[in-house]
Amino acid sequence: MPISKTFDKMFCNVLALGFSFMLVFTAFQTCGMIQNIVISSMKEQYEGYNGNGYISLAVVYAVFAISNWVAPSIIFTIGPKISMILGGISYSLFIANFFFHETWCLYLASAIIGFGASLFWTGQGNFLTINSDAETMSRNSGVFWALLQCSLLFGNIFVFFTFQGKSVIDEHTRFVVFGVLLGVSLAGLVLLCFLRSGRSQSVDVTSNPSATPEGSGPLAEFKKAVFLLKTKKMFCLAITFLYTAMATRYHLWSWFQNMHLRPDYIAMYVDVIYSILGSVYADDSAPAFALFKFFQSVAAAVAFFYSSVLELPYQLFILVVFGTLGTCTFWFVEWAEYRKLVKQKAEAKYKE
Repeated sequence: MPISKTFDKMFCNVLALGFSFMLVFTAFQTCGMIQNIVISSMKEQYEGYNGNGYISLAVVYAVFAISNWVAPSIIFTIGPKISMILGGISYSLFIANFFFHETWCLYLASAIIGFGASLFWTGQGNFLTINSDAETMSRNSGVFWALLQCSLLFGNIFVFFTFQGKSVIDEHTRFVVFGVLLGVSLAGLVLLCFLRSGRSQSVDVTSNPSATPEGSGPLAEFKKAVFLLKTKKMFCLAITFLYTAMATRYHLWSWFQNMHLRPDYIAMYVDVIYSILGSVYADDSAPAFALFKFFQSVAAAVAFFYSSVLELPYQLFILVVFGTLGTCTFWFVEWAEYRKLVKQKAEAKYKE
């Protein structure tokens, strides 16, 4: 197949992936933004409904953190495309739970989306890596995240006009809003179904230290994740992962307090993380991205906890410490990878 056609196919996959995630998260992030006010309104309307948005969030992050350890094995078995579709279904189910006024529905949906999110995001990282190479990984991850950030715009505009002048969300308004959000989420799922297979991946045991002698299989994918966790590079990157989650939580809190959100540099951080994960762990992208999301979910859960007990100066101090350490450790890994590439090019030139 000509290189140009392969390139077009891979880049089209990236665009389709970005648009599908934009649709799913237009629905889900809008749902997350209005969740507390909707739950408060439902408590007033339905006797016996005792849903709590913070408990729901705790369930999501707890299940998400645990599920990231099994996600690589599932992705190995059924592939990233099917994994993302199954994960996307969990987002739609979470949105649909607001059609019902049962407390157990909220918490069950929270647990389901926690598991589904691990498949959704780990599959996304794996699929993006498959459809990228060393030269296009940074560009493709940038395109994906640019499309994803658009999800914050459209859903909030819709809710702004729908909720205007209302302090309590009545049942009719709730059904209309979540009906539209569910439709948008399902549209993203349909788009995921049209993703085409990218280039095949091959694991070179001699060049890839995480390609263990046990061979391939679901259990081997789990062992790879455990093995990667013990490596120096992943240990260094873990500090960066922790910082991005803490910074995201802090800026989300700032948005609710001051209506001021600056996700630009956080998005930049995530973009370069995707780029380096796709380059360093090209053959083990599923376990690598699963660990990325594991550390993020744990850090977010911890950050949501300490934000309720620590004053702002202490929270900022934690951010400064992890921001400084995370930048240094990221630089260490990137510099080590750069020296490795320079050495490989020099050896190849010498052999010629």
